[in-house]
Amino acid sequence: MSSVEELRDRLRQILGPLLDNPNVRRTRSSPVFEERAEDIRIASIPEGRLKRVYEIDHVVPQEIDRVYFIDGTLRTVNLGGHDIVCNGVNVPILISQIVVGATIRENRELRPFRYISKFIIMVPSNALTGANCYSIYLSDDITLDYRGDFYRKIMNSEILYTDTSLRLQANKPVPNIEPTDLIGTGRIRTKARDRAKVIMRIMELLLAYEISRQDRNSLIVMDGPIGILLPYSRLTGVINLDLEYPSDKYTPRAQRELYTLLSNVIGIVKNVFRIPPDLRISSGIQFYSFPEISGLVKSEDEKNIDEDDLRSYILAGYMRLRPNILREIPVIWSSASALIRIDVPLPVIIESSLSDKWISFFKQQIDQTNLPLIRIISDYIRSSTYSQQRLSQIASYVASEAYPIPSTSPHRMLVEPYPIAETEYWIKSKLLPPEELVSLI
Repeated sequence: MSSVEELRDRLRQILGPLLDNPNVRRTRSSPVFEERAEDIRIASIPEGRLKRVYEIDHVVPQEIDRVYFIDGTLRTVNLGGHDIVCNGVNVPILISQIVVGATIRENRELRPFRYISKFIIMVPSNALTGANCYSIYLSDDITLDYRGDFYRKIMNSEILYTDTSLRLQANKPVPNIEPTDLIGTGRIRTKARDRAKVIMRIMELLLAYEISRQDRNSLIVMDGPIGILLPYSRLTGVINLDLEYPSDKYTPRAQRELYTLLSNVIGIVKNVFRIPPDLRISSGIQFYSFPEISGLVKSEDEKNIDEDDLRSYILAGYMRLRPNILREIPVIWSSASALIRIDVPLPVIIESSLSDKWISFFKQQIDQTNLPLIRIISDYIRSSTYSQQRLSQIASYVASEAYPIPSTSPHRMLVEPYPIAETEYWIKSKLLPPEELVSLI
């Protein structure tokens, strides 16, 4: 990352003339405050559509030699105390530093591998224009919006811009904030925090994409659900993971590229929000999926980015990582609090001979048999020794992460693998202090 002085100079070049406009007012807050987006706490909401496809009664811990761990963090503040005055209302200009990073564990040694740090300027520009107020628009080359091409823009620019009043998921300009919403400063700040989290998840996906191209054989463990990456993958400009599109959208080459990425990626969800009603909390692991192709599709509201989103073509494996220490943590009263969920994309358990037709294969099976997807997946696993071995290997690997226990909150002591905790500590060290972030311009 460039020095703070170099970063400050570039921000002044990009924004300086725009902030000199008389409609931009500078206020000072003391002390400096950081916009925070709290973690979702543990909950137990029955999700009846999830059906069990496979289970392993007893999991024997077994390490995997070479594993990457990906995590992200961010810090969001009001940019230099600058607000845009719109019809008597101060609309904040926010900046978020987003850092995503990967560590690698090899020969039982965990070390940093790579990190990406970017600064995102966030303004509800379209809503300001709709209210006939002064607004800020920056170059298309650094604009992250519904048109995508995020990979090129993120990899080529340290400073980026996004209009928080337009949705990212839509294929055309769709309002996320209306001009009448500008009076609600809290809503503007919330939308900016949500947007920063979405961009962070996309950056995590891009880092996984880069690693998978360099190392096709090693496991990549992502902190959080895999499902939340799917609806936003179109924006990357290099991959589209929306597996609920018709199968004819995917050429053999596209299916092979998806297979290359997803066959070595799993997600570990620490805050298990939705639990199958028939889940048996035991010493083993139970894998669930959806009966139909369309899974639990969230609304397009970006606030859902932190929920434990579940989708078709991803198996959800439920297990307890450290049940033995439950009795030693009295503030955690529920045995379900020790649950983690392992998101396993289907390519992880599919043999490479299907790599260029794996999406078509499952959809053709549904068309030919009229059986639900859940039955197709279950039958495939039970007939495939390879699939069973892969599921057993993943479960055994995750069980091997029970120790050492990270030094953190009681809940995370139950559910967070030590390498993920260390990855988070490392990337957080790359964040600028709030005071320094505010003073960039």
